[in-house]
Amino acid sequence: MGRRAYGVLTCLVLACACRRDRASPEVRPDAAPPAVVSAKPVEDAAPPDAAIADAATALVPSRAYRGTIGSLPVFVRLRGETGPLTGRYLYESRDTYLELVGQADDAGAFTLEERDPGGKVTGRIVGKRGASGELVGTWTRPNGKGPLPLRVKPWARKPDDPLRLVETSYARSVPAKEGTNAEGERACTYSFKGSRVIGHDDEAAENRINEAIREAESSGQWMPGDPSRKSCARAMGSELETTIDFNELGVFCLVVATSSYEHDTPHPNYAKSIVLVDANDGSPIKLDLKAGAGDKIAARWRAAFPRIEESDFQNGLCREAVNIEAPLLVDRNGIRFDTMNSDPYVIRGACSFELPWADVAPLLEPKSLLHGVAKRMKAR
Repeated sequence: MGRRAYGVLTCLVLACACRRDRASPEVRPDAAPPAVVSAKPVEDAAPPDAAIADAATALVPSRAYRGTIGSLPVFVRLRGETGPLTGRYLYESRDTYLELVGQADDAGAFTLEERDPGGKVTGRIVGKRGASGELVGTWTRPNGKGPLPLRVKPWARKPDDPLRLVETSYARSVPAKEGTNAEGERACTYSFKGSRVIGHDDEAAENRINEAIREAESSGQWMPGDPSRKSCARAMGSELETTIDFNELGVFCLVVATSSYEHDTPHPNYAKSIVLVDANDGSPIKLDLKAGAGDKIAARWRAAFPRIEESDFQNGLCREAVNIEAPLLVDRNGIRFDTMNSDPYVIRGACSFELPWADVAPLLEPKSLLHGVAKRMKAR
């Protein structure tokens, strides 16, 4: 049975090979020269195609590099060592990746084509892989001008290394419509200050963390400015700002604060979203409590907001908001439960309850990530 199956598979493979030979791909007259480097001349070779190269290298793990093009620091992620190459890179001062596709021969010589997010060719890289894995070569514009030296070396994050981030921000305003009660150039204003993780040696982890950040940004009160909008009927403002509360020891905690409001009013709609993830794989972090630890935390929480005879309104709301499943923040002082929204009111941080690291470790399971962090922070 095994030999019969092997024979059938062999016939199928041969048939597919013959069919491919009969229907060779058509090359456009204006196609770029083949991006192939070989010890012997390569004739009639089609230029590298990103889709074909991606399929050929999809199961090959990517390798991370850091170095420079000219004097500018870059981060490179590349799949493949011989044959098809695919990857992307960015200048470390920016948050936009440029795609790479090309070929490498058995001697380590390679040619890469650089493309912007729209698919336009924006550069070419020719070089060679060194004995220790470094990539050395030359970057040029598509027309071959403006050569810059490239040198990057293999790089990997250490588990305790902080994540590297780049800030993205913009601000815009839209004037008021005629005949409305909105006044002035600030009828509608938008302010955005966000962050993105770049240069993680694990591409999947980087994508997971950035997706969590994007979800946090879209879940609050911030209303993005419509680029096509020319005027506003109401004087409204919208703001978003991210801050990094913790970024070490394998833990990453980012806070997204959003608000929308009518200008000159003292009570904006305000919300906070929290991203708390394992910095090494991008997975969410939750409290892994020992049995009975939740009751101890709840008791300390209520004790932090004692009853006040004259006015117990705010403390009463905070006592009722006790919830160990509330969004969890991590900072250098300890862990903090933050019940920002207590319907029908919004209390800006008034119900925050923090446990110092020295008190956190005994409450957590010994094998949990936060337990290890608590012990190390306590020792500092």
